[in-house]
Amino acid sequence: MLLRGTLDVLTWESEFFNLPSARLANISENSPIVLPEQFAAFQRIQAKINAADYHSATLLQDCGFVFVEGELDLYLSIPAQPLGFSQVNYSLATSYDIHVVRDIASKAFQFSRFRQPWYSAEDNSRFYALWAEKAITGQFDHYCLLVKDEKQQIQGFVTLRELNEYEVRIGLLAVESSMRQQRIGSTLLESTIHWCQQYQKRGLWIATQSANVPALRLYQKTGAIIAKSHYWFYR
Repeated sequence: MLLRGTLDVLTWESEFFNLPSARLANISENSPIVLPEQFAAFQRIQAKINAADYHSATLLQDCGFVFVEGELDLYLSIPAQPLGFSQVNYSLATSYDIHVVRDIASKAFQFSRFRQPWYSAEDNSRFYALWAEKAITGQFDHYCLLVKDEKQQIQGFVTLRELNEYEVRIGLLAVESSMRQQRIGSTLLESTIHWCQQYQKRGLWIATQSANVPALRLYQKTGAIIAKSHYWFYR
């Protein structure tokens, strides 16, 4: 079987990880043939397919790609009226918070798709620390919300990207490692919903690994439904 698609160079990732990288996209019988020699220019090639696309999954594996993880995309319809959360107390991160937020992010996503053996633990930490920092400065994402304790110590953060006038996507959601199992994740999600209501947003998108059962339970408990399912492959 011939592999058809387009190879899109991932310029930023290639430079950040010092690893020539590309994304194999538009996998379909209507796309141009991708020849094996085209792969030679890259040390990492990513592919993301619909979880029900068994044909592409088989084809990718036949071409040397390996399964990395499943990804679920959830959608939460934001209610117009306040939900009466017991405590919603958050703030918008500023440049003064970058150091702490970077530190939390650097330790929170070791099991994401940017993990060993494909990416080093050090690169994983650098990647998410930079993502969190650039969310505060409005680059990777647009906003970063913080939840703090009574001493104003940051307990966790969530980054948000506006997709359009009415929809928002969560980029990162992380809890300070010493404060896990204290319902901080729920408070972060409740704060996000409150923020969405405040700015008349109607929908919230959240992506999570299919193996991350605690996160999935948290999102579904709030009313989010699974809208899409994908698989990631690397070569």
